Amino acid sequence: MSDSIDTASSAAVGLAATVQFSRSELEALCSKAARGAGMSWGMAEEAGYASGWLSGRGIDSTRTLAVYLHLIQEQDWRGSFPVVHEQHWQACSSEQSLCPIVLGATLSDYARVQPMLFEDEGLSMSALFFPHLLLPFLAWVVQDLHRPLYLRVDGHDVCVRVDIGLRVLGDLDALLSIEEASVRISLTGGELIDGQSLPFDEDVAAEQLFSGAVSVLMSDVDSLQQLALLTTVPSSAASRANAGASHSDND
Repeated sequence: MSDSIDTASSAAVGLAATVQFSRSELEALCSKAARGAGMSWGMAEEAGYASGWLSGRGIDSTRTLAVYLHLIQEQDWRGSFPVVHEQHWQACSSEQSLCPIVLGATLSDYARVQPMLFEDEGLSMSALFFPHLLLPFLAWVVQDLHRPLYLRVDGHDVCVRVDIGLRVLGDLDALLSIEEASVRISLTGGELIDGQSLPFDEDVAAEQLFSGAVSVLMSDVDSLQQLALLTTVPSSAASRANAGASHSDND
């Protein structure tokens, strides 16, 4: 009997430790958290989109995003913006790593006007935080180019491919474990990922990949909400005094 009670208690604790979100709810929370951490509203919305895109494919990115957002609170976020060169991009500040959200949005824009960006040896980038957060933005580029892209992480022997059908092929578990590394994006590299594939159906439209709710750890929700609350305006004596209707609406 005691074993059954212990099992039931453990299950209850496990359920209580998670929160169910729809994709739109998760994106809204992540966007507010990103804004609270100091991102512009535009980039904050990109951060929310990236989190929703990854979660819609079974990739839990909420903890990663929460860790990254708390990290950039402690530094000048603008120092992580990319400086664009022909075949190599790096952060504005030599003491910082590239922001995956700003980098991803910049790549999406550049690829439209410079489709040759990933030709030959590809585009290399100096140290980048959480390379897997680039995947949603690479999917945009793939749709524009109508060609798959390969993301290699230097020093880790990790390569993944974003396919035409928006599948992600390769050792994703290894990619998710990488917090900071230099990367290279190119149009070639398939020999590195033969025989490895994530269970995504290439015949399913991207917007149909997400179904149901996402379970997010309560600790990660709390971490994001702490940042999201920074977007609110503290109450004042005047706002409290003027709260509510100024007259009765009773007939």
